[in-house]
Amino acid sequence: MLYALVDSDNERLLPQANQEDGSRNGLQKLRNSLMMQITDAEHMTLMRDAFPLLNDPKILAENLRIWRTDSTKIAYDFIQEGLKDGSITTEYPQEAAELFHCCSITG
Repeated sequence: MLYALVDSDNERLLPQANQEDGSRNGLQKLRNSLMMQITDAEHMTLMRDAFPLLNDPKILAENLRIWRTDSTKIAYDFIQEGLKDGSITTEYPQEAAELFHCCSITG
């Protein structure tokens, strides 16, 4: 259930962050996705309301798995784009995506 809510929330926010008109590079898209998450009242309310569910060890374990795999893909795609366009430099794009995603969910 929590995954469905967060997935729906990402579907709402992601198109706004991922402008495909060529006006933003990978780093800008990464920054914009974080800013949208921490400034969107609906997103912050969802995260606040969902937080107590993480007290259940099974729900926490499943969400940690999802956060490390599925959810990290969004940041990874932006980082890969940034590597291609030169706006991001890292030798560890997967680890950078995981770290970015960890920072964004604790926002």
